[in-house]
Parts: sequence; structure tokens; C-alpha cells
Amino acid sequence: MGGFAAMVLTVICRDGAELPVAKVEMRLKDDHIELAPVATRLMEMSLGAASPAYGRSRLDGVYLVPIFMTRRESTVVALLGSGARPLTVLEFPSAPDEDHLPSGLDFNWPPFQPQTSAIHKLIDDELPVLSGIKFIGEDGSPARNARP
Repeated sequence: MGGFAAMVLTVICRDGAELPVAKVEMRLKDDHIELAPVATRLMEMSLGAASPAYGRSRLDGVYLVPIFMTRRESTVVALLGSGARPLTVLEFPSAPDEDHLPSGLDFNWPPFQPQTSAIHKLIDDELPVLSGIKFIGEDGSPARNARP
């Protein structure tokens, strides 16, 4: 996958105006990068026991995270709505003696453009809960169901 990992982000909220997510960033001490979205799905969930507490508006998204960035102290932040409401969703430790990546994973190469067909296959094969998610075009075009 070109030195990237796929991160699934699900946001459920009471106020549908906070969705879709404006962007997802990986923040470092002195810099930040925007994570590339691969696929998104925006939906209204049915009424259930949890809907009064959490809401019914839901967004599922798949984003690419550069693996080498997970070796640094960093935070993944989703910016809801217009971006005015940051939500920290993931933090990576910086301690060099605590390896949090799978053994045997080589992260010492520069990232390159991953093949979108491989990412689509990974999502289809390993994440059936995301069945029907709309994939974003390689050119940044709006989400679509067509596959390359």
C-alpha cells in the first residue's frame, strides 16, 4: 500500500450539521498533514437504544496514514463541520523502545502513490461492515461507487 495504512474513522453525532468531516489531520509538534480520504459514507441511522445519547447522524471514512508518521509523537484529529470543532481520534507514542507496529513491518522507505484497486480490495475483503461505501476518485472527484 505504498507505505500507508488504512484508518477507518466512524463519527456519530446528534447534530447532522457537524458532518461531513471537514478534514482529518495528523498533527506533530510543529507541523501537520492532511490525511487523504479514500472512501466515505454519510448516513442517518435508525432509531435505537443508543440514538438518544449519541445521535443518528453517522459518517464512515477510510483515510491513508503514512506508516513512518506513526513512529513519531503525533495526533490524528478530525475537524467536524466547518473545521471549528477538532476531535482527537488517535495518538501515537514517541518512545523508541515501545514498538507499536506489527513485527516485521518495514517502514524505512519513502511513501509512494498506493494502488487504489489494492485499497478497494482490502476494504471489500477485510471490512465487510463498510459494504457499499463510496470510493473517492484518484483525481479528488466526489465519492462514487464505480471502481477503476
